Amino acid sequence: MNCDKNMSVGDGTVMAEDKIVFTGCKHAYLVMAHKDDETLRTLLRTLDDPRNDIFIHMDAKNTGWDENRALASIDKAGIFFVPRISVTWGGYSQIACELGLLNAAVDKGRYTYYHLLSGQDLPIKSQDRIHSFFDSCGGKEFVRFENHNRDYGSRIGGHVIWNAFGKSKTQIFWLC
Repeated sequence: MNCDKNMSVGDGTVMAEDKIVFTGCKHAYLVMAHKDDETLRTLLRTLDDPRNDIFIHMDAKNTGWDENRALASIDKAGIFFVPRISVTWGGYSQIACELGLLNAAVDKGRYTYYHLLSGQDLPIKSQDRIHSFFDSCGGKEFVRFENHNRDYGSRIGGHVIWNAFGKSKTQIFWLC
């Protein structure tokens, strides 16, 4: 390929120096929140950009949740709310919540990147820097799997395991 010029290949994709550069593509931010506080509203204002759509799941245990407060924080990005479920830390409900967010985003449209955040996360870079970085990555996926032969027994001692519905629990003490 000739590297002297960028060559458009359609739908916001540009080829440059044998590298695909994505420009003008949307990102989906999947937000798992349990508190409706100033941190969540700051996160939403930080993500508020026309290049983004924001999908929010608020834990069903939060009885004071008002979608209008979230809507008031957003001016440019699309914002979507997924059906609420009660989420328990470390339980299957956490996975169900993530899948609900991902399914809602996939059903809504096609995105270049999907970012999973908690409602207590805050980006440390601007949206311009974030989009510039991902645009230059040519669609690279940032997923890594590792196989460690480590003993994790000490990390689970004394933790509570909840069932899929978050109702009954069993305590585990030093399995290993």
